[in-house]
Amino acid sequence: MACRTLRSLALLLPVLVAFPALADSPLTSTPIWYAYADEYAMVTHATEEGMMTEEIAEYLASEGVPIDVKAAVISALGWDTEPQTMAEEYCAFVYPDADGIPAPSDLSGEEALVIGYLQAMDDYFHPENALPMLAHARSEMPESLTVAVLHTLCEAQRLFDEVDDWYELWHMTALVIYDRELTGDMRVGAIRIIEDYMSLYAEE
Repeated sequence: MACRTLRSLALLLPVLVAFPALADSPLTSTPIWYAYADEYAMVTHATEEGMMTEEIAEYLASEGVPIDVKAAVISALGWDTEPQTMAEEYCAFVYPDADGIPAPSDLSGEEALVIGYLQAMDDYFHPENALPMLAHARSEMPESLTVAVLHTLCEAQRLFDEVDDWYELWHMTALVIYDRELTGDMRVGAIRIIEDYMSLYAEE
């Protein structure tokens, strides 16, 4: 699969992330996991697995893991051009008594963020499927930079083929990453990865 090959190359050539192409997209071209792989073994492990496992699910569900690290693990799991089912698999591990994916209203903001970001990466061609979950996460955690950024990237993905001026994609992202009212719960390196890619839309 294309994304698996890209992940392998990324482990060897991380500097390439600084020069993405606009032919890509907001969700697939912002691999925030690069900023966490030096400290968190689960992030590197996720790149090697490339699929949901019980171990990764337990890690993502752990209350002791910071929300930005959970996001980095999901980013490290990657994406594919064909729809994946990692969100459903995660829920099967973590919510075995639920009938599929729980409703957003039944989840905390952090739980919704994990499922919503998994949904977004599972099928980035249909980001609208993930937006209700991410919107709930943002309503529950309005001060979180991590939540706001991921919700905005998903919304930018939804608008990718609709906007008349791609600058709008950069503008909506900049409003979030430069918002000093948000709690800085995402590494500067991760924000820089997002900034480096999304700012390319301002140049078109």
